[in-house]
Amino acid sequence: GRFEGTPVFLGCSDRDPHVPAWRVEETADVLTRMGAEVDLRFYPGLPHTVNEDELQAGRALLQRMTATT
Repeated sequence: GRFEGTPVFLGCSDRDPHVPAWRVEETADVLTRMGAEVDLRFYPGLPHTVNEDELQAGRALLQRMTATT
């Protein structure tokens, strides 16, 4: 399949005990090769959590998606 420019946000701590950084990078690479527009952000030292920047990025992505439909 192809993502044809679909925006994707991936946010993760650089040392998340549940999601290794290499796996997030691998996912971003696969999605990019499939045509997605990937926004990958690592957050230094954070635990396995969701932070304010990730929430804002998610809101912006949703606003972008709904504005074009």
